[in-house]
Amino acid sequence: MEQIPPAPEAGGSKGPVTALIKSLLLKSLAEAGYECPE
Repeated sequence: MEQIPPAPEAGGSKGPVTALIKSLLLKSLAEAGYECPE
């Protein structure tokens, strides 16, 4: 499988991507009736 290089605007940081994944995960958990303790 080919590896896709990171987008230049990402600057090698996973911050924005991690935040996006976390927000999507928290949203799906909230819709499932789970509340994050944070």
